[in-house]
Amino acid sequence: MPPGRKPDNSLFLLLLGQYLKKNKRALRRKEAFPITLPYLVPMMEKAEAADRPIGWRDSAMFAFGYRFLGRSIEDVDLDLEDLTITDDRVFVWLAEDKTHKGEEQTITVHDREDLRLVFRLRR
Repeated sequence: MPPGRKPDNSLFLLLLGQYLKKNKRALRRKEAFPITLPYLVPMMEKAEAADRPIGWRDSAMFAFGYRFLGRSIEDVDLDLEDLTITDDRVFVWLAEDKTHKGEEQTITVHDREDLRLVFRLRR
């Protein structure tokens, strides 16, 4: 191959296309394993074990993320002013999200006895 010239990659692209047609599993996207309650509760307990504010924060975020069921960018984009915490639920105000562009909405997140979301957010 002379210097400064690129090799012809048409054979490579042809073989790659044939491989992808034969092996459908090669096209699958790998996604993260969803966190289920049996895994989440020990994670929250471990975060709170040292009885430090950073652990309380982490535990509250685990519980909130599990109940909110939003995209992670929506979780971290919230301010304290966007949350209204009552005795048995949390109201979350969203200016907009990926699904509802240009419209604000308020989502109600109910508390559960096993997660104790309200307690963790108020701490």
